[in-house]
Order: sequence, then C-alpha cells, then structure tokens
Amino acid sequence: MFYFWDVREMLACVKVWFLVFGLVESSLVRVLLSWRMAGLGGFVSGLIFVIKRIRLI
Repeated sequence: MFYFWDVREMLACVKVWFLVFGLVESSLVRVLLSWRMAGLGGFVSGLIFVIKRIRLI
C-alpha cells in the first residue's frame, strides 16, 4: 500500500503514472498500426521506435 502525506504528492505520482502509461499505450498502438499497414517492415521499425522511446525515459 502507498501512503501519501500530502494530496499534492499523490497528484504528482498519479500524473507520472499517467504519463508513463500514456507513452507505453501510444507506442503499442503505433506499433500495431504500422505492423498492419506495412507488414513486417513496419513492425520492425515500430519496435525500434518503441525501444528508442523507452531509452529516452
């Protein structure tokens, strides 16, 4: 369980989680779209994009 001493601290943590999940979700959607559109080549390029995005975090 997580205990927060301050409401602002809790909101900051929630924002960080939404940011991380948003990046992951949008990257997965982009990979799936590129894989559908361009087949294996698009999937590989999408995977490389996701790896680069993860390294930026």
